[in-house]
Amino acid sequence: MPDPTSAIDPVSTSPPPYFSVADGFAVYRPLGCVTLKEATALVTSGIAWARAQGVRKLMVVTTGLSGFKSPSLAERYFFLQDWVRAGGGFVRLAMVIAPEMIDPGKFGVAAGTNAGIINDVFACEEQALAWLRALE
Repeated sequence: MPDPTSAIDPVSTSPPPYFSVADGFAVYRPLGCVTLKEATALVTSGIAWARAQGVRKLMVVTTGLSGFKSPSLAERYFFLQDWVRAGGGFVRLAMVIAPEMIDPGKFGVAAGTNAGIINDVFACEEQALAWLRALE
C-alpha cells in the first residue's frame, strides 16, 4: 500500500496512487490516518498533478482520510490559498468530504472562489460529479 502522506510527483504522466482518470475528469481518493497538514498537502499535490496533466475537472474524495478534526475558518482560508496556487486557475475542484466537516456557510468555497478557483464541496459523490459535468 502506498504511503498516504507522500507527495504526488506532478511531472509523472501516469496517475498516482488513489487516482483515476476518465471521461474528461479525474478522481482522487487519498486514504489513511493523517494530520490536517498532511491531508491538505495531499490535496494540494493532487491538484498540482491534475494541472500538470491538463486535467481540468478534479473530484477529491477525502472521506477515506481520518486523524484530524474539522478545520477552523483560518485553516480553511490558508489551505484554499495553497489549492488556488496549485490549480493555477485551470483546475475545477469538487471536494467530497464528511458532512460534519462541511462549514454551514461554505466558507472554504467562498474563500477559494474569491482567490480564483472554481470549487464546491459536497457530502456525496453523485452531487459532486453532477456539478463537475455541468461545468464548461
